[in-house]
Parts: sequence; C-alpha cells; structure tokens
Amino acid sequence: SSARIKAIEAGKRFGKSTWAMKALLKRAGMSVNKTFWYIAPTFGMAEDIALRNGFLKLIPAECIEDKWESKLRLQLKGGKSDIVLKGADNPDNMRGPAVDGLVIDEFDYIAEWIWPSILKGQLNEGAFAWFISSPNRYGKSHFKKFCERVRKRIADGDKDSAYWHFSIYDNPTISRDRIEEIKAENTDENWKLEYMAEYSDFAGQLFSEFSWERNI
Repeated sequence: SSARIKAIEAGKRFGKSTWAMKALLKRAGMSVNKTFWYIAPTFGMAEDIALRNGFLKLIPAECIEDKWESKLRLQLKGGKSDIVLKGADNPDNMRGPAVDGLVIDEFDYIAEWIWPSILKGQLNEGAFAWFISSPNRYGKSHFKKFCERVRKRIADGDKDSAYWHFSIYDNPTISRDRIEEIKAENTDENWKLEYMAEYSDFAGQLFSEFSWERNI
C-alpha cells in the first residue's frame, strides 16, 4: 500500500516490529538525504529491541555509512539517509527537527497527546506515519479509537489511509502446534488481548471474572 497513514493492530508474536523495521529500511534505502524515525515507548526499548536486536542485525555492515550508537542513529550508504531511534518517554527529545517518515511502535503504550501535539507537525510534506501496536493490557486504549477513525476515513474513500489487523496465526514462522501450546498456557482473556489483538472489556482488571455491576 502507498498510503501515508497506516494503522496496524497486531497481536504478540505476529512479528510487527520486525516488519516495521524492514519496511522502514527499504524506504530509507530508496531515499536520498532523508530522515526517518523509529519510535518505541521507551529509550531502553528503542536501544535493546530496535537497534541491537533489530536494525543492526537486519542491515549488513557494508551498507552502513556511519552509526552513532549512543544517539541511536544510523546513516545508510548510497543515498545517505538517516534512521533515528527515539524513546517516547522523553517527549522533549522529539521536538524540533522535521522528518520524512516515522514508525510508532506499540502506539497504545505511548502517551496519546504526543502524536498530535509533537510528531504530526514535524512531518515534511508527503511524509508517512505508520502506527503499529497490540492492545493496551491496562485497559486505556487510544489506539482502538485511532484505528476506528482510520477505518472511517477508508470507508469515506480516503486513499491515503490503510488499516490491517493481524494475530499470531498470521506469522508463518510459528508452527500451529506451538501456537496451540501458547494458547493453552494463557487465559482466554489474555489470549484474545495479547495474541489475537482483540480488545477486552476486562483489560486492566486484576481478575477477568470481576464485574462492576455484579461485584460492587
């Protein structure tokens, strides 16, 4: 899809972060002197998951022009486009520079105001923004509402928006037997929320059997 705004609801073990990193690398490799951001909920997640166990494993060393690991910044050879990794736990660190595209990973675990108040206004003309997340297990989901708005725009004919929903069953690298093992080790509510990316009325409650109407 060539849509600039993409929303992807995906369960755990679908491979959403790996997909996003590969797609961002492809876009950066085809661009000249552009800047792209990959945003995780925290700086630590950006460093541990996206940089050391993600981009640095996906990119052959000979394709990297330069890297500044302390700043979580990579520059690719050829077009010399930059990939910068950010943690949303330090919003002020994302103010200022314009970007040509960004990925917000686990958007449901990032403060809702950061996108409209900071990031949206920093996109260059024609830049893209991809939002990927599993449902917030603590019951405070702004990503659900965001996806509903995206789906409405699509229904209204907007060609610049796209939406997908994936579960663990959509990952071809995990056997069906292993998936069923994982399912058996989880409660129904946890399975639906974490692996099927289905929102639950019980998210955020200590016990899924609890009901405000019945128990209060």
